[in-house]
Amino acid sequence: MVFDKTGTITKDGMELSGVIPVRRGSFDNRVDFGNHSASRLPTNVIHGLAACHTVRRLRDNRLVGNQVEIAMLEKCGWSLSVGGDNTFVTSPDGSSVLEVLRLLPFDHVRMTSGCVVRERDTGRVQVLVKGSYERMGELCHVVPADYSELTDTFAASNMYVLALGVREIGADMVEEVLTMSRTEIENSLTLLALLLFKNEVKPDSALAISMLREGDIRSVVCTGDNPLTAIGISKEVGIIDDTKPVLLAHIVTNDKGGSSLVWSDPESGDEMTPVKGVHQLVVTRGAWRYLYYEQPDELEEYWYDILVYARMKPSDKVSVVKWYQSHKLVVGMCGDGGNDCGALRAAHAAMALSQAEASM
Repeated sequence: MVFDKTGTITKDGMELSGVIPVRRGSFDNRVDFGNHSASRLPTNVIHGLAACHTVRRLRDNRLVGNQVEIAMLEKCGWSLSVGGDNTFVTSPDGSSVLEVLRLLPFDHVRMTSGCVVRERDTGRVQVLVKGSYERMGELCHVVPADYSELTDTFAASNMYVLALGVREIGADMVEEVLTMSRTEIENSLTLLALLLFKNEVKPDSALAISMLREGDIRSVVCTGDNPLTAIGISKEVGIIDDTKPVLLAHIVTNDKGGSSLVWSDPESGDEMTPVKGVHQLVVTRGAWRYLYYEQPDELEEYWYDILVYARMKPSDKVSVVKWYQSHKLVVGMCGDGGNDCGALRAAHAAMALSQAEASM
C-alpha cells in the first residue's frame, strides 16, 4: 500500500507555528505564534506571509487555496481583496497596502512559488519567493552558517519547513520583471526567514497501518516532502520501526561527472552499506531516479527494504507504483487526489482523500 503523507497520513490543514527571521546574515530568535503576534516580525517577512500565495476569497468570505498559504495569510492578520484584475493585501490597521503585480505559481520542478508586489504608499517593488529550504538555500546569495543544521533539525522533528526570500526591484526594472523568466526573477534572493508549520498525524493513521500489517499488506510512504520529515512521520505511524536502523540514499557526483549512490545514517551522517533485512531504507527523488533508470540491478537488490520515498514529483510516484506492479504485486494507492492523480490511476486500487464531499 503506497501512502502520500500530507493530508493522507497527516491532517489536511497545517498550522504556522513559528517564524525564524534572519537579521544581518544570522538567525534571530524564533517568533512563536502561540505567544506573539506577527507584528513582531520584520516588515519584509510580514509582506511575504501576506502576499506570497495564490489564496482567493469567495463571496461568502471563505478562503480557498493551498492549506499552507491559507495558514500564512491568517496568521499575519492581513486582509485579501480584489479590485478589477488586481489583487491587494491590506494590513490590519489599513496603513499598508500591497498590490500583487504578478503571481509565480508553485512549480514542482523548481519547488518554489512567489509574487511581485508594489507597496502603495512608497511605490517600492519586491519579488517575494518561498519554497523548500533546500532549494531556497541555493537561490539565496547568502545563508547563515548553521542553515543546514537548523533546517534539518526542524525537519527531523516533523516540522514542515519553508524558507522565504526577497529581491528588491529598482524603478527601471519594474516593467521588465513582469515578463522575465522564473530563472531570471528567482535569482540572487536575500533570505528573510524560515517558516515552521505543524502537520499533525491523523489519530487513526497508526491503527490503519497496524491493521494492514496484520493482513500482511506492506505500507510505504511516497511524498514530496523532505526525507527527514517523512522519516519522522513514518516512525510515528509505525511504517518505520523506531528500534531498527535507517539509511538514507543520496547521489554523489565525481570529478568526471559520473554519479554513484551513497547510503548514510540520517542522524550521524556516517556512510554504510545496506544489509538486506536489517536496514530500513529511504530514497529521495534523485536516488530513486538513479536506481530506476540507470541501476535497475541495484534497485532489484534494495527495493523491498525501501519504506520511504521523499521529494518525489507526481511522475515519480507513478513509476514507484509501476515498479511494484512489475513484480507481480497488487498495489493500492492512497493520496489527496491532487499531485497523486497519476499514481492513483496507475494503481490496482486507489482512494483519494480530500475535504470535498466526493473524495473517494
